[in-house]
Amino acid sequence: TLTLQPDVNAVEAGAVLWATLTLSALTRAPLVVPLASGHPALVSVPASVTVPAGASAARFGVQVSPRPVAARTTVRITASPPAEASVHRELHVYPPATVTQVVLRPGSVTGGAQSILQITLSRAAVHPGVRVDLRNSRPTDITHVPHLTVRPPQPDAAAPAGTTPAAAPVRRESTASLASAGP
Repeated sequence: TLTLQPDVNAVEAGAVLWATLTLSALTRAPLVVPLASGHPALVSVPASVTVPAGASAARFGVQVSPRPVAARTTVRITASPPAEASVHRELHVYPPATVTQVVLRPGSVTGGAQSILQITLSRAAVHPGVRVDLRNSRPTDITHVPHLTVRPPQPDAAAPAGTTPAAAPVRRESTASLASAGP
């Protein structure tokens, strides 16, 4: 079998995973197993993995390119152990999500009060999540974390936002920009 850690089949650009190849029996001697990716420029794996003598499994890294794809792309990873049937695992690499909404809840608060800053993506995040960088037009009036990570399988994330006391009403807004995928 060919399993992934974490056990996912959908990933963002730049994802890093571990794969484990498990054979049907213990090896008597070290066994070199050829590996292949159906799209090596997008999902890379080593050329082979060695199952140690007396073992039935070996672990190897899987790296997804940080370059975004235009549409969901399916890539097949193949391990071809000698004297056994080849095993496969498919990964779906997703195009970048976009930020569709940035809101403060409640939208109007008295200076010095807390609010919640919520961002919403165009789709649910997949492994390892989507990092969104945050900035605002009045950093002395509203404070919040510099970024939020939308965790799979959620389409949104939220964090507290603070306001400073104001002598007069002030328009306070925050904006978000998508950063690279990653926790």
